[in-house]
Amino acid sequence: MSIKTRVGVIVGVIALGILGTAPAEAAPSEPARPVHMWNVTDVKYAGKWCGGKNNVISATKGKGKTTLVLSVSKSVSAEWSSEVGIDAGSVSAKVGFKVDESYTVENQTRFEVPKGRMGFVEAHPLYVYYTFKASLKFTPKVTQKGLARKPIGVCFKEWTQKA
Repeated sequence: MSIKTRVGVIVGVIALGILGTAPAEAAPSEPARPVHMWNVTDVKYAGKWCGGKNNVISATKGKGKTTLVLSVSKSVSAEWSSEVGIDAGSVSAKVGFKVDESYTVENQTRFEVPKGRMGFVEAHPLYVYYTFKASLKFTPKVTQKGLARKPIGVCFKEWTQKA
C-alpha cells in the first residue's frame, strides 16, 4: 500500500470516528396532524353562566356612604370538559370557538353603598355555555357528554352587610 493510500485510510477512519457511524435520519417535512377519533354531535346552546365563587377575576369593597367603582379588562381562558379523552380541535370545530384559547373580557360597574353599611363588588367572567355529545368514530352508538364555555364578558355580584 502506498503512503497516499495509507493516509487516505487513516483520514477516513478518523472522520468516521468523529462523525459517528449511525445512519442519517431525515427530518420530517411537516408536523404530524392529529387523528380525530371522535365525532362531536348534538351541540346545544345552554345559556349564559356567571362564573362561580371560585372564579373571581377582580373585587373591591368599601364602607358607606360611598360609591364603589370596578373596571375590569382581563384575559380569561375558555373552559371545556368531557367524559372521554376527546381532543380540543374536534370540540372547537363544532362549537364555533377555540376551546383551548383565552379571550379578553371587559366591563365596569358603579355600586352605591349606604351609610352604616359595608359594600362588596366581585367581578366574574360571563360565559356562553354549550353542551355536546361525543362518540368514537368506530363505535358511534356509545356516546358521552361534554360542555364548552366561552368567556364573552364580565358580570358583577354586588351586596352590602352591616358595617
